Amino acid sequence: MNIVYQIEFLSDWQCGSGLTSGADIDSMQVKDSMGFPYVPGKTIKGLLREAAETLYDFAEEGSKASWETFIKACFGNQSDKTSDQSENGVCHFSNAELTEHLKQQLSADNAQEKINALFRTIFSTAIDQDGQALEHSLRTIEVTVPLHLFGQIQGCPKEMLSKMQDCLRFVKRLGSDRNRGLGRCRLIVKEAI
Repeated sequence: MNIVYQIEFLSDWQCGSGLTSGADIDSMQVKDSMGFPYVPGKTIKGLLREAAETLYDFAEEGSKASWETFIKACFGNQSDKTSDQSENGVCHFSNAELTEHLKQQLSADNAQEKINALFRTIFSTAIDQDGQALEHSLRTIEVTVPLHLFGQIQGCPKEMLSKMQDCLRFVKRLGSDRNRGLGRCRLIVKEAI
């Protein structure tokens, strides 16, 4: 089955690119070739796997085996220190992106100005036990304003659809600095065919 889902961001968010803009910004948002923000498919896969593992941990003994089967089938078997063998899961996770229609609208006249309006810069600093800012701890982060992105999960076995939907509903934050209020979101299934 293919699942189309929506990420509804409720706060500013960032999926870091690992890049900086020199002295201006310490952490940049990941962007596609046209400059639009997106959430990488591997990030979605990791969050949903983490959700599945948490739901497994809290499942009743009688349903743990079905969660274990779901995790291995959909996400694969991660290698550990005792084994070099890892297996891929059957599900493929696309990047979550703006709709093509919205990208075209934003790319029209004054495109760069419109695209720049999707981002802002926030500042943070480390505070010591006396409430004073630590020296050289000021950081600047490029974040994306709240918006809606859409992605797909392809190849989900039909009998495992309800578990995948549970995992999607379980995710409440994503991206960098989740523990500092960024990336609050809702993942909503729009279509499952």
